[in-house]
Amino acid sequence: METRVKFNSLARENIVYVWNTAYDSDMQHYCRGGQYIGSMARQFDTLGDGTTQHTPETAVTTENMIDYLSSLAFYLLNEGKENLDAVAQEWPVKEDRDKCTFAFSVKHSKKTDRYFSTQENKVSTAKNKRYDRRWELVPEWAEGSLESAYRILVQNRDYLCGLERFSLYLHLRSIGYDLTGGFGWIAGYGLGLTGNDRFHDYSASFRCVDSLVQSFREMEHAKGSFDCLKHNLKLNIPGETEKAEEVVEETE
Repeated sequence: METRVKFNSLARENIVYVWNTAYDSDMQHYCRGGQYIGSMARQFDTLGDGTTQHTPETAVTTENMIDYLSSLAFYLLNEGKENLDAVAQEWPVKEDRDKCTFAFSVKHSKKTDRYFSTQENKVSTAKNKRYDRRWELVPEWAEGSLESAYRILVQNRDYLCGLERFSLYLHLRSIGYDLTGGFGWIAGYGLGLTGNDRFHDYSASFRCVDSLVQSFREMEHAKGSFDCLKHNLKLNIPGETEKAEEVVEETE
């Protein structure tokens, strides 16, 4: 189901943000790479006329991601709770941990050509891998760092939007800390931004919405698990039996 959620910017006067789940191939193509948050993240200007839209919707750049996500979190925590499902539809899913751990292990060798596969999470020196499209030559810059792991996972995936790239960056930082005991760093957080002085604001605004989405997903999972349990144990839930009987009476 397509949903268009509107919420006011907390920091930008006259700007109304939009979270739009409608599929738009042109917008998706336009938002590839790290310059824009994603095809779902849009904005328009009210020109001071309340919440009336006076300009076309445009994609929100990652430079405004702190305000966009902070405004979205504020909206969801207050009057927008019923729209969490719409946000969860388009919110990034964490990259597989094993694949991320593998990306840190991919390292270039001066002695022999090495090939890697992110499908199989393996590295090989077999020469026949050169002609196998599932395998790629380990590049000279691959040396096991955070930036190296990030580049391994985003190469050939130009379709990733800014939100997906930042989600991957945060996930890799956490895994890198588990592996090495220290956080790595990528200039611009993988989004091509200039300056690194607002990382904590970018991270905090992302994690606010991410926490809400993960809570929603866990709640939906719990509901599904309980429905299965209720069916398997043939439980009679107080209130539900009466509702079922009312429906039977009405149909009779």
